[in-house]
Amino acid sequence: MVVGALLTQTGRPASCHLAPGNQTDVTALLPIVEKARARFGLRRVCWVSDRGMCSKDIIEGFEERQIR
Repeated sequence: MVVGALLTQTGRPASCHLAPGNQTDVTALLPIVEKARARFGLRRVCWVSDRGMCSKDIIEGFEERQIR
């Protein structure tokens, strides 16, 4: 299992997401961010990840969606 947490600016937990462990980070991250943006009306997102999530495809996906 992969666990993702959505925190407020003050560090309080707002939501979490569980994903299968066999799903790649690259395919999982952008849909999860989009879902959180829609659910909570987020305009800005601070994304913290490990090295496995930081790829050219992810960065380009964020730029295309204007996620800052």
